[in-house]
Amino acid sequence: MFEPENLNNASPATVSRAGIIYVSDIELGWEPVVKSWLQKRDATESAALQPLFAKYVGRMLEFVRLSLKPVMYNEQVSVVGNTMTLLHGYLKSFKETGTPLNEAKIERVFLYCLTWSLGGLLEVKDRPLFDSELRRWGVMTSWCFSLHATITVRGAGTLACTCCHTGASWCCACANKLPYQ
Repeated sequence: MFEPENLNNASPATVSRAGIIYVSDIELGWEPVVKSWLQKRDATESAALQPLFAKYVGRMLEFVRLSLKPVMYNEQVSVVGNTMTLLHGYLKSFKETGTPLNEAKIERVFLYCLTWSLGGLLEVKDRPLFDSELRRWGVMTSWCFSLHATITVRGAGTLACTCCHTGASWCCACANKLPYQ
């Protein structure tokens, strides 16, 4: 697969030999990629994840684009692809261990993955703003989820107090505040 950001420096011969079809991310967007990915998922997972992508991703991509400054530019479809890759890994590990996931747990896993794929590109000073914006959109107000809480990184501040699965339990600095049922 050949995935350039643009074809500004590609000759017509290179394009034709490689059979390249360039589709701008502006024209295609991230939604068709998510739709295709969800079609390959289990129907229950897909039904739980689709509204989460619709609710959070577009809003947070736009917020980051307009209000924050990531340390490096990344195409929106790439950021969403990272979210899907993280989701695939986490959801697969839950299936393999036989851990049941209700919609609330799936949402926590989704937000964890979105935070690391999109919020992980931000400077430390922008992470609390990202966290505040993410909290505005729903379940975030009822449990602890913060980009600036427990894990110190090279003395520069902190990254995440997120809810992830480790072994047989959920880990979070604020685990007693999580809605498990």
